[in-house]
Amino acid sequence: MTSTAKPLIGRSGMYAATWLLAIVAAGATAIAVLAPLYRLTQAGGYVTILRGDAPAGVAEHLPDGVRVVSSGELVTLAVDGIPTALRVLTTVDTSLTAVAVAAGAWWLVRLIRSIRSGRPFDRRNPTRLAGVAVAIVLGGTVAPLAGSVVDDLVVKALDLFPPGSPFVAVFQISLLPFVLAVLVLALAEAFRRGGALADDVDGLV
Repeated sequence: MTSTAKPLIGRSGMYAATWLLAIVAAGATAIAVLAPLYRLTQAGGYVTILRGDAPAGVAEHLPDGVRVVSSGELVTLAVDGIPTALRVLTTVDTSLTAVAVAAGAWWLVRLIRSIRSGRPFDRRNPTRLAGVAVAIVLGGTVAPLAGSVVDDLVVKALDLFPPGSPFVAVFQISLLPFVLAVLVLALAEAFRRGGALADDVDGLV
């Protein structure tokens, strides 16, 4: 008996979603490549630090060639004259995030295409969802942590703050990406078991 249930997303909606995700993947890939190349054309870069016990005024604690771009609990500084290697590394969080977005979008494109073609339990779909989970952790946890490590390297290499400075490096790890990744992996397992059940049914026919 043919099901009369209306799909949550029609074929035209899935087609539009795949094109949108493909564009996102292409744009993110371009950002991942161009961000470090652009930073090479600049004399300096940016670092983010924790204000610590510093008062509202920040500029008086900074050496020459360092200026405040944004100020709050986290302070973003523009630093002139960063060595080339460190200057490129200051874009590592941007590039890793872009890579994660590109990879996750591409895995979703492949997943949606298989569903649109009537193969929701394709054997490759659990792997695709696992790829999405890895992309979530890469972009949500690894990329920010890598950026914090580079910021700390820049601060120490250039001796931006004297001993006893109220500013400190910030290392933040969010648990939310791990929670989302676990949920996606659970969905991947559901797809895997659904595929195994479909194979069993086909074997009985």
